[in-house]
Amino acid sequence: MNIRKKFKRIRRIKNILKVAVIYRLKGYPYYIAKSWGRKVHMDLISDNGRTKREKRWAHRRGFLSYSVEKYNLAEDNYREFFSDFQYTLIAPINNAYKKWLSDRLTPCYILKGYKQYLPDLYCNIIRRNGGQVYIPLDEDRPLDDIDELLNLVKEKGEALLLPSENNYIKASYDIKYDNGKLKVNNEDIAEEQLKELITGLRRYYVLRERIENRRDIKELFAGSEMEFVFILSNDESGKTRILCSYARSERPYRFGLDINERFKEKPKQVIIDKETGIFQYGESEDQIAGQVPLWEEMCSLSEQIGEYISEIEYMSVVFKVSQSGLKIVGYHDMPAMPAGIAPDSQLNLYLKQRAEEKIRRLRSGDIKTKGSIKKRAVRFLKKYYFRKGFREYMLATWLNLVKDDIGTKSTTLRQKIWAWKRGFPSYRIQQYSLTEENCRQILSDYDYAWLNRINNGYQKWINDKTTMRYILDEAKEYMAGYYFFISKKNGKMFIKKLQDCPEHIGRADSDGILQLLRKKEKLVMKPNAGTHGDGFYKLEYTDGVFFVNEKESSADRIKELISSQKSSYVITEYIEMHRDLKKIYPGSVNTIRIMVINKTCFEPKIVQTYMRIGSSKTGVTDNIAYGGLAAYVDKDSGYYDRAALLSDHRYISMDHHPDTGTFLEGYLPNWETVKKGAYDISMMIPQLEYLGFDIAITEDGFKILEINIHQDIHKAHEFTEEINRFFSEKIQYKKELFNITK
Repeated sequence: MNIRKKFKRIRRIKNILKVAVIYRLKGYPYYIAKSWGRKVHMDLISDNGRTKREKRWAHRRGFLSYSVEKYNLAEDNYREFFSDFQYTLIAPINNAYKKWLSDRLTPCYILKGYKQYLPDLYCNIIRRNGGQVYIPLDEDRPLDDIDELLNLVKEKGEALLLPSENNYIKASYDIKYDNGKLKVNNEDIAEEQLKELITGLRRYYVLRERIENRRDIKELFAGSEMEFVFILSNDESGKTRILCSYARSERPYRFGLDINERFKEKPKQVIIDKETGIFQYGESEDQIAGQVPLWEEMCSLSEQIGEYISEIEYMSVVFKVSQSGLKIVGYHDMPAMPAGIAPDSQLNLYLKQRAEEKIRRLRSGDIKTKGSIKKRAVRFLKKYYFRKGFREYMLATWLNLVKDDIGTKSTTLRQKIWAWKRGFPSYRIQQYSLTEENCRQILSDYDYAWLNRINNGYQKWINDKTTMRYILDEAKEYMAGYYFFISKKNGKMFIKKLQDCPEHIGRADSDGILQLLRKKEKLVMKPNAGTHGDGFYKLEYTDGVFFVNEKESSADRIKELISSQKSSYVITEYIEMHRDLKKIYPGSVNTIRIMVINKTCFEPKIVQTYMRIGSSKTGVTDNIAYGGLAAYVDKDSGYYDRAALLSDHRYISMDHHPDTGTFLEGYLPNWETVKKGAYDISMMIPQLEYLGFDIAITEDGFKILEINIHQDIHKAHEFTEEINRFFSEKIQYKKELFNITK
């Protein structure tokens, strides 16, 4: 580290610690104090026209320096405004579903019902194994290389090349092609230069339609290209309220826009009356005033979208008025406060209320502010003793595996130590017949944990069930019906009807769920992001009697069960499996795990399959770890055999089911349909390279129960050579990425 960099690092640490200590002494948690310290540091080093004295004045009052002009702050009025520190304090407002708004591609899947209002997407540029892949989005045409991508741009005439991350705005490009000439951000550019620019991109990008306001909008705002922002909130009932609406000028697209230039580029902002669409801006002869066209439609559409994705509590939607009508051009889960906002505005009052609630919960201990000793120990081990590139929760997974392995009775201490050093729990010695000669050719548990995550950021599409249902709407015939979403919002029960809920179910509450249960007779209640069958409930209604997991219950107890859940749950259709699989064991849905690898984005391949079979020990699930069976399935023919029961981490061969006595060998029904479905669905999400389908085979086809992003691969009896080769390549690539030689 050279002296200049070292000095900058010391200054950064000093600024952050100084602020963090002050706010810790005031009683705020360390993570909030540190976050605010980082913002203060960035403000101090920015060249935004404010003196150090002015910045310190603002910081002592909880504001960043650009807010002084933004709100016209002075000693006598700053307490009236919602401060930048308070905004840091309440973040994050939203739950896990803020991920729907974190990039530019996901909302286009979530909001497919509003397609007419969405800009056309042309291409998604991602990185795979060190190279670029161009995924077409709007039409069925291959984009095999950069030349074909450029041909697409030339056909469109104009397009925006934007970072996939919604909050990353620095490297955005407006590309135009006219009369054989290319322009990027209004500067002439040669074709080869544009190719170099695109191939040199290190982030994921989206190529999309360029939306311009129609002429009367531009004239209304003195020629400026304006965006119309609606800040929304959703209460516990899912009702959307517009807190604030304003117009802002679009930032110009420029090469190499750095942080200081961003501060200097002050966009024009105009508060608009959300009831009437009337605004005025400026003073005397420079004043701009008028009424925004299509205002009622904008208000109505923003409320509709807010209620459609009411899982998100606080957000903004950004519109433009194009020649063809309204277009949604942006979303934010923590929208910036607009300039000129009145202290008594609904937005200010709402945010102040949220800040008061957050402080109350912090003081009452409802929010944990300290990490556990275990987490801190894992963080220390990750930093100093384990491979670079380990994610903390995966390192914790490996350490728990070793801890549990201590109790394995079938291996000696010497065998345990031998296995741990080679990245395996000791019971893998018997499972894979491990020796010194072959242990390096088999994927170890340690390496598999270290590889996480194999998929990119788009794995959020399938790591919870409601998101997966939105993303795979085109494949809904292969999915269970999704009826209700259950969660907590501000400590209160939040229940929402989902896409497949029948229209005659009028209420989105526990009574509505019971009404549906009486109609369907069988439903499933399961964690929205759960694994291993944990938290699974089979709900039944037969002859006027309610059952939960086949035990008699009552309506009140089911209501209590619903309200007592602390995490998010979904109510879905109960899948009736094929009669041939019922014969094996009828007490659970016996699922098929299908592992798919899609290395090139366009050639998904099934590499391994096995069947999981429930038993009297597993109850209504088919969990292998809890006493279920696993049977090998030939991926080509669907023939299953070699069934085994996992006991004390050892697989015991089983010819017949221990409860039903059914012979565990035969052909799976509808296998060709299952294989084709897995292929087709993998092609719908080519951004993802590694998928583990959990499939229930039914009388007329199959249903997808979930898709795993980091499946329990070691539950399989053995690995194919293809699997070992895939993971060996991944390990080698990641080692090169982190410069690991061992």
